[in-house]
Amino acid sequence: MKIKLCVVTVFISIGVMAFAQAATDGESLSMPEQDIVKMTKAGIDESVIIAYIRTSQTSFGMSAAVRARLLTEGLSQTVLAEMARRDQELEKSTPALTMSLSADRLFRLRFGLIQYEGRLYPFRSGLAPEIKETLQADPAALPDISSFSRLQATSNATLWSGVALIIGGSLYGMIAADNSWGNDSLNGGIAAGAIGGGLISLIISGITGHSAYLDLYNGLSRYNKDLIAGNSGR
Repeated sequence: MKIKLCVVTVFISIGVMAFAQAATDGESLSMPEQDIVKMTKAGIDESVIIAYIRTSQTSFGMSAAVRARLLTEGLSQTVLAEMARRDQELEKSTPALTMSLSADRLFRLRFGLIQYEGRLYPFRSGLAPEIKETLQADPAALPDISSFSRLQATSNATLWSGVALIIGGSLYGMIAADNSWGNDSLNGGIAAGAIGGGLISLIISGITGHSAYLDLYNGLSRYNKDLIAGNSGR
């Protein structure tokens, strides 16, 4: 009798756990919640995640089911508490701020990412298509975005050229030394020149990449100002 009771208890426990898991898995996450899960799993520092939460203009919708789901995804209690606190702040904010200004449509650059409409996009490898189309439709932002694209292409080209020169110069120097080709001084000069040129290319790549970032920042700042002015009727 005791054995049967134990077996029944085990099956009931398994059923309850399966039901709870199914309910949790069935709860869909919003886009901002998905972004935070991705950031958590990517190992991004918790302070960065909290900074993103505190500036979010989109509610996370922290129901009990969502909270349970996020716990299974590895989010800490600190992060969950910040999400719930931000939801309360957004609920108390006025419609003029959350609706008229459409703050979630503003572009923000932070931590090597662009935040737009509640989503995070990397920009080091180029602009996301939907962001690029939006900015290219704005005459005020188009020159800065075009400049960003040109400078980024230059930065990438000089980066790979520098890497190729360094590798090529190093290989040439080693092969020439092993095979005693011609004049050792000439071979050493060729190898050193190639490696030096590669290092200079890497420096130029870093400078142009930084300039591309500044142009992008200026373009997005101008777009934000125009958007706010348009929504406020100025």
